[in-house]
Amino acid sequence: MIVENLVTITEIEEYLSFREKLINQHQKLISSIFEEAIIGQFLSKEHEEPPSNDYIIYFKSLKQEFSDWDVMGILYTFKDKIIKSDKECDYYYIFKEIAKLTRGELQVFKERYMFSMNIALNFEDASPRTMVIARTGCGFVSYTCPKEDINKARDIINRLTQQYKYDQKLEKCIGVIFVGYEQHYCDAFWCYINDPFVYNQNLEQELLEHYPFHKQKKVQEKQYIFNDIIIMYDGERSLSEGFTISF
Repeated sequence: MIVENLVTITEIEEYLSFREKLINQHQKLISSIFEEAIIGQFLSKEHEEPPSNDYIIYFKSLKQEFSDWDVMGILYTFKDKIIKSDKECDYYYIFKEIAKLTRGELQVFKERYMFSMNIALNFEDASPRTMVIARTGCGFVSYTCPKEDINKARDIINRLTQQYKYDQKLEKCIGVIFVGYEQHYCDAFWCYINDPFVYNQNLEQELLEHYPFHKQKKVQEKQYIFNDIIIMYDGERSLSEGFTISF
């Protein structure tokens, strides 16, 4: 039940940490609380409140918009589609960073990935799409390349990834560039860079002369979405009327 509703590794890890803390703080009360209610309290973000079976309403009302952030279609056949790789298990590092993403972060990643791929399939041009996950310290860059420049695609994405990593002062960054051939087929070149940030005069000059990225802005992730719900309390916490919470 837990893994069916908290699908990502990060969510499960955060839930188990929350659950442990709740049990330690409310040892006498917790035995009367349903697991669904504990999950509901985790989803509600009311982590400092005492446990209550009232929180089960959040569990029952969680919207599971899997199609918005499910990237298994991208990852499931990844290994089978690799044509060339420097080392057999290089893609593990890419998988590891994607696996750390929450559903909200996966949605943003998927949007940028699909945008760049569709641009390539339609032989259009667009600036690089980027994102940084401050929690993991990893950046992501997606871009497109004309098919006549396919021999340059690897160098292009390597340089863009280096530039974005440097611009955001990151240690880790993943890049992918798409080369479209027809409406249903394209190549994707990936790169993964992991090394400490150090000052680089050449990269400073490159970014000063030509800045290839959109202006960055911080966005607060809205991780969970619920159907409209009415919560009714009884006992000492009773209210004369229920109230509706919309997310």
